[in-house]
Amino acid sequence: MFVTVWDDCVSACVIVFLGGVGRAIYGRIGLHRAYYLSATESIETSRQRINQINEQLERYFIEMDVSRRLLDIMNSVPPENVRWLSGYTDRALLEELRIVGMDAAHADVQ
Repeated sequence: MFVTVWDDCVSACVIVFLGGVGRAIYGRIGLHRAYYLSATESIETSRQRINQINEQLERYFIEMDVSRRLLDIMNSVPPENVRWLSGYTDRALLEELRIVGMDAAHADVQ
C-alpha cells in the first residue's frame, strides 16, 4: 500500500503512516517522544513502560525499513512539543531516515 501525507500528520498518525510500503510526504509530519502517563505508578514503573514502548517502536521501525535514528529524534522531543519535518524543506533527512520512498524489501520483490 502506498500512503501519502498531504497536510499534517502528527503523533500516532506518523506510526500509522510508516506502515505503508511506499510513503510520500507533501505536507508535514510531527514527531515527539512517546509517553506513558500514570499518576498511580512509580517513576521506575513508568520508565519500564517507556522502555517497552521504545522497544516496540524499534522493532516496528525495523519491520517497516525505517532508520533506528528516527526513534532517537522522536525521543529528543518532549511529548508536549512537536518537531515538524516538511516533505519539501526536510526532504534529505526524510530520505536518509527512509521515512519516504519505497520499502527496500518490497522494491526488491517488485
